[in-house]
Amino acid sequence: MKNVIKKIASIALAFTLLGTGTSVTKTISPDSNNTIAASKIKSVGIGKQIGQVGNEGRVVQGMGMYNNTFYFITEKNDSNCKLFRMDINEKKAHEIGLSKSDRQLIAHGNDLCVAKCNGKICLFVVNGEKKNSDLLLMFELDSKQENAALVEQYKFNHTLSAVTLVNPDGNKPLEFIFRCGKDIYSAKIERQMSKEKQDMRAYMKAYKKPVSRQATKIHTIYLNEEIQKEFDIYKNNKDKQPKSQGICYFNGLLIVPYTFGNLRKNYIQIYNMEEGFYLYPIDSFKSEKSNTKFEIESIDYSNGNNWYYNTNENGYFRFYRNTSLGDEINIIRDQLAQKKYYDEIYRDIMMSKR
Repeated sequence: MKNVIKKIASIALAFTLLGTGTSVTKTISPDSNNTIAASKIKSVGIGKQIGQVGNEGRVVQGMGMYNNTFYFITEKNDSNCKLFRMDINEKKAHEIGLSKSDRQLIAHGNDLCVAKCNGKICLFVVNGEKKNSDLLLMFELDSKQENAALVEQYKFNHTLSAVTLVNPDGNKPLEFIFRCGKDIYSAKIERQMSKEKQDMRAYMKAYKKPVSRQATKIHTIYLNEEIQKEFDIYKNNKDKQPKSQGICYFNGLLIVPYTFGNLRKNYIQIYNMEEGFYLYPIDSFKSEKSNTKFEIESIDYSNGNNWYYNTNENGYFRFYRNTSLGDEINIIRDQLAQKKYYDEIYRDIMMSKR
């Protein structure tokens, strides 16, 4: 009897771990995933600016990181894209050469992620707008990272708005996660290519024919009530609705930023990818100048659990580090581990009653 009481107390503690003062409700998603929606918004403090680049009338879009280097795209009128890299310590952006046709193909360049394939740094880019919105573009950098060559176009069975990678390093096939509106998809693509596949890729590229791939829907995003309220208020005005931005995968969590209309607020939601989508307290972002309006475009991590994001802000592309966000994500990961433990206890109780 004492053991049963201890187990019941542990279950109560599991809910307490989700946050004191947080309103918690339980719903069932269309994909039959249990979802805990936490309504309280939690601030993670002010990010520290670590670099900026004059925008010259352009807009920064997708950004990804690899070995403490930012890779990011800028565009003007959804065309004539440029690709840059910037070392965290150097804080100076270097343009990476692209052919004119590749600049047009990238178009809006809404998101990108970085991986190592065949010993080379590769960038995977999604447009995110109507033109070429079903393509994942693979670019290979030369040894000095001065030029990028388009080596593959993957054509998927639906629109791709944002992209991230589960495994940027290693030898196993690349595991991608895509966002398309509120839906999340996954897909695998080979990382190392045999000679036959390389010859086939060269053939396809010569005839500018994309390679078809299928992605599988795995989740639907459920929004925090404040973000959902904004969508409901401006349901007939897409320009004022919250915009979901570039995504990032980290140790079983999916990080999704949102920017409200007129750049009023920037939030992220953190999802548990392993056992359905659990919504956690939304983290709000501020710049060093709290009155400055800005738009977070993408978010990524490097060098352990250091988190960075890029913004369009006052005529500049700016890059921020937010160490408080890393601390908060570590807390959430610990909560998940403990919740999983208490879920197992709960299952034991249910089994003992049979």
